[in-house]
Amino acid sequence: MKTAEYRTPEGYHDMPYIHVYNGDALTDGNNYQNISTGVADSSAAFILRQVMGRDKIAARLQLRADYAPLMGADFGVVLPLTYPVAPERFIPLGGLLGLDLWTVARANRVAGPVTIFFAQLAFQGVRRWAGPGTYPAPSSYEYTELPFVYDFTFTVNWVGTDPTPRQFVIPINDTADFELQRITLVRTFQAQVPTNVIPDSELKFQLYDNFGEKLSNAPVLDVYLNDAANGATHFYNPVFPVPSVLYHRQGVIVFEVVSLLTAPLLPSIYQICFCGVRRVPK
Repeated sequence: MKTAEYRTPEGYHDMPYIHVYNGDALTDGNNYQNISTGVADSSAAFILRQVMGRDKIAARLQLRADYAPLMGADFGVVLPLTYPVAPERFIPLGGLLGLDLWTVARANRVAGPVTIFFAQLAFQGVRRWAGPGTYPAPSSYEYTELPFVYDFTFTVNWVGTDPTPRQFVIPINDTADFELQRITLVRTFQAQVPTNVIPDSELKFQLYDNFGEKLSNAPVLDVYLNDAANGATHFYNPVFPVPSVLYHRQGVIVFEVVSLLTAPLLPSIYQICFCGVRRVPK
């Protein structure tokens, strides 16, 4: 088999992006047709490469591009937890990605009278603009690439009924640019007890690039971003971000966290690792 490295078409540039659809307001057991997610807007097209999370929202679903079904099933299909879209699906400026959902069953976490819903589908791909540019951005100097990790620990001590994101900032206090290639997340403590496990739908994240641009339309479930794969507990293969993201030296990595935890699970402590390469000046 002959293969070639994927290249963005000449005259365009791509930015890694996840468009999510949150179904928390739906009603369990109901069917919904022609839900519009509006993944493309008036400034950028969207290239769909992967769908994650059918299990968190409904028994079956149908994808539609401008209302035309993408699957040959009248009542949807039981998609695998990670559904690669190959060849990728191009959704032009202002285009729609529609959904039909059958037998909604919203993923949730319960503690007494409190129910926290996280019924989220994730459409992973890239936003594509016409015009010059590259992603990740070039550095302003000659460099050698060396593996590097920005390791950060944070505590979640607020319940999921509070939707306000908390922002965290990691300084790039370095003489080298940093290229982010993957993200791993582990929970180290929960309710004062050591755990060291891969979290499943405990948090949502909003990530930003070097210029303050959001890498998703809304905060994304941890399992759709976490590359800390474990065949027994982690069923998704997000491989995010693709393409990678460059953070300039003396800049910052900014991310926001939304809690999906109930009170008995607090406080919870997490270790997040931003893995990639330092572009060390020659």
